[in-house]
Amino acid sequence: MRADKRKMIETFSSTISNPQPISIAILNTPCNGFGDIIFAVKLKRYLETWYPFASIKIITTKTTSFISLGEKESSLIQLGSISNIEDCRRFQRLTPSSFLPIFDLIFVAPLQADFEPSLKDVKHLIPYADHFNTYFFSEYNDTLDKSFDFNTGIGKGRDGMFFVDIPFKREESVAFLKRHNLRKNKYALCYIAETITKSRACYLSFFEMVAKKYEQTVFSIVCPEWIAKNVHRHLNRIYPYFANVVISTKTETKTYTSKTRAINDKNTLYIRGNVLPVPNYDMLMLLKNSADDMLVTGDQSITDALSCCPKKNLWYQIAPWKADYADELSRLMPNRFYKDKKTSCGTIRGIELRSDYREFVKKWDFRRIAKPRLSKIMNFAICRKYNKNCV
Repeated sequence: MRADKRKMIETFSSTISNPQPISIAILNTPCNGFGDIIFAVKLKRYLETWYPFASIKIITTKTTSFISLGEKESSLIQLGSISNIEDCRRFQRLTPSSFLPIFDLIFVAPLQADFEPSLKDVKHLIPYADHFNTYFFSEYNDTLDKSFDFNTGIGKGRDGMFFVDIPFKREESVAFLKRHNLRKNKYALCYIAETITKSRACYLSFFEMVAKKYEQTVFSIVCPEWIAKNVHRHLNRIYPYFANVVISTKTETKTYTSKTRAINDKNTLYIRGNVLPVPNYDMLMLLKNSADDMLVTGDQSITDALSCCPKKNLWYQIAPWKADYADELSRLMPNRFYKDKKTSCGTIRGIELRSDYREFVKKWDFRRIAKPRLSKIMNFAICRKYNKNCV
């Protein structure tokens, strides 16, 4: 944050004593996947909870994705371009599908790590954007030298992670598990990206660990379909622990039996590639009702896993561009297995792991660290709109 802006904002109270209607735009141009979209959704829900006097619009290249997460179409404004490319766009190359109303605050959330904050870029879309009404949110643990207004992530100088409360009702969980033919605590969730280097080695490490930990039982692994379509080539990693493996995709189910173990061995591992993808709310249910080990990737997936299940063992697929973030997680959670990509996805050595990340979640909660600054910004915005003597 610029020194003059920070100095001005610090003169305002972190308590909203004179709430007045203000309008907020969240600018969101996601990059490859739902993580950036969920980031914007969580920010919007924070703002709605803390500042009910504010009206909020999300201006994005992917309105349909937001709608799939439960956002109302009336709260969204579509951005388009001549090229029809939706991912990783700068605002100067985009145009809104409808007239943009006047906004008192503009939040770019998040700005992808490939870019640097650029007020000039925002002004192509919103000409009246200035240093006092426009604020940039980083991805988790982007570099600190980019002058973000909010450096989300963990470690020195960071504003925390977007944790959420997950108040599931028991009957919702029961209905969800029944719908997907799953049993509570009888499956592990594996949710990783195929495009990240060595993804096969990652999921196989997790599968082998889970197979050994839960052998001599009937157990399932819920995973993306691309894994279910390929894992049959590597069942030698599973057969030492399960004689029977049933693999389901969205189109077929096949059973494989080890030739080196007794045919009447009743322990069976079900690899379920026919469940994912699911909406974010259902993903939270998958996390909540799973066994003690889960494997995820991406900023918001790990945040959701920690939100719902801070006492479960959380394994993490590390993307090359998130190595620094993984190092901080290893140090601050702590989780020694995150120090090496060979063990971060799961390892036989981690079978006895008993995790408890409740203190980590409490310490690095964006709601605790950054809400006071956001409230000062709200008071500043109210002052600018309703007080002629304000800056």
